[in-house]
Amino acid sequence: MIPKLVRGLLEARHGGRWRNTQENAYALLAVLEYARRFEAERPNFTAHAWVGNRPLVEGTLTAAAPAKGGFVPMAQILSLPQPASVVLQRQGEGRLYYRLGTEWQALGEEHPPQDQGLAIERKVRLLHGDASASVPVGEAVAFDLTLRNRAPLSYVVIDVPVPAGLEPVLDNLGQGHGASRLASEGGRMTSHEERHPIASCSSSTS
Repeated sequence: MIPKLVRGLLEARHGGRWRNTQENAYALLAVLEYARRFEAERPNFTAHAWVGNRPLVEGTLTAAAPAKGGFVPMAQILSLPQPASVVLQRQGEGRLYYRLGTEWQALGEEHPPQDQGLAIERKVRLLHGDASASVPVGEAVAFDLTLRNRAPLSYVVIDVPVPAGLEPVLDNLGQGHGASRLASEGGRMTSHEERHPIASCSSSTS
């Protein structure tokens, strides 16, 4: 459980630090104690990695040596007997840390929407009901964004194009006050927002 707790502690950082001085101090003490107990032995070992029966990485790792990596094209992985296993081997002293990942691109020109852990839904509405049909001239329109994520996320930027014919207004200036009074079921959870008009009479908001 201890490595998992340390990993969760490190993932709780925002901008490379925790929320306050007290959390920074105790978190650093915890990480230091982890290093003393689990990483007392200086790394000095030979590591091997295979994908199926195909050698991927081989090399000697020490405290001063950089990390080593390898890449196998997806076509070669699919040509191996399935399911293709990944085998890691360490010979020597020290802890071996590794990362496994896959990257691919679906074939074809049209792809259905997919939820890869982050889903966004946008709805347009008027002050009195839905705006799926037509929008009267001069009517205030609101965009409801619903963001669903499976894990805590940091540094997420969302661009929301505004349909042609609409113009973004500041909700704290002039006629924009009408938009700020539109009822909403959710809360405001963005830390920063920008509104940029562009030449094509549509805009994007981050």
